[in-house]
Amino acid sequence: MNVNLGNVFDSFVADLLKTGLYQSQSEVVREGLRLLKEREELKQLRLAELRKEISRSEEHTSELQSLRH
Repeated sequence: MNVNLGNVFDSFVADLLKTGLYQSQSEVVREGLRLLKEREELKQLRLAELRKEISRSEEHTSELQSLRH
C-alpha cells in the first residue's frame, strides 16, 4: 500500500519519529489506524445504546398512550 499523507501529516510523522517513541513511519500509521478503529467501535457501541434508548422510549410512550385510551 502506498499512501500520500500530505505535508502536514508527513511533518507530524517525522516529528513523532524524532521523539524516538516510534521506530518507523509504518508504526506511526498503524498506531493512528488502531486509534481510529477504536474510536469507530466506540461510536458503534454508542449508536447501539442510543437506538436501544429510543426503542425503550417509544415502547414507554406506546404504553402510556394505551393507558389513556
